Amino acid sequence: MPSEKSCGAIVFAEPGGERQYLILKHKDGHFDFPKGHMKAGETEEATAAREVFEETGLELLFIAGFKDKISYFYTREGKKFHKEVIFFLGKAGSQNVIISDEHEGFFWLTYEKALSILTFANSRNLLEKAEKFLNSSQP
Repeated sequence: MPSEKSCGAIVFAEPGGERQYLILKHKDGHFDFPKGHMKAGETEEATAAREVFEETGLELLFIAGFKDKISYFYTREGKKFHKEVIFFLGKAGSQNVIISDEHEGFFWLTYEKALSILTFANSRNLLEKAEKFLNSSQP
């Protein structure tokens, strides 16, 4: 069975001290985090940074100590694929998103609202882990 590897990030910002997460609306209607395929010779973190920038125009400060992996199966053109996605946690310096043409919208949402809009259980689990990580690492 063919397999693919992608990397992405759970992106957050804290305007006025309130944490908000970036959720992208894909053209097929699902809501998720920015992510994309690794290029040959690229590190996982470099892929995540590149994909976030390509999809949102944002540069991130990655939060040390957070890295998680999800995997799932999907079918494309009648073939079954296994996909592994590595996620990092990144703080955006601004909320000025320049959305890519592969998406039709974006939202900056509080944790609770982001959790309620995410389409996939894997993504909701990632968001829960990220929120817990950020809350536990606060002074």
